[in-house]
Amino acid sequence: MRDWPVDGALAGWADTVTAIDAAPEAVAIARDRVQLAKVSFEVADVFSWDPGTRFDVIFFSAWLSHVPVSRFGRFWQLLASWLAGNGRVLFIDEHLDERGKEAYLEGQEEVVERRLADGSTFRVIKNFVDPQELELRLRRMGWDCVIRRVSSRWVSGEARLVR
Repeated sequence: MRDWPVDGALAGWADTVTAIDAAPEAVAIARDRVQLAKVSFEVADVFSWDPGTRFDVIFFSAWLSHVPVSRFGRFWQLLASWLAGNGRVLFIDEHLDERGKEAYLEGQEEVVERRLADGSTFRVIKNFVDPQELELRLRRMGWDCVIRRVSSRWVSGEARLVR
């Protein structure tokens, strides 16, 4: 998923890595930066993607906060369907305390507007992570998890489906 380490660090820990992003431009940048045979890249919408396999580990960075609240449950169902046996989900994302840095649109609790250096603006979903709340939600959905704040800005998590 988006924002995985572009230096190929994940590939050092895995036999194979499948990296996906819905933006062809992001995949092209990552493909240019990481040219390892064990890393494959796909342009795909995570909500409709069928990997055709199961994974021991699923990792995403700064992605969970972009999942709309209305799709949160479905997203974790998809993750469960992609995990092999005792597989696990690992992630990092921004802590709730970082919320103040965003410009939320009036009347929309999860949509922010971002302006790039070239002056263009984009609207994106942004739901910052509250570690305690996220742990409770995932446990109610059947996940065993540990989610903790690892710095002033970042939260890390590990989750396994209770089988």
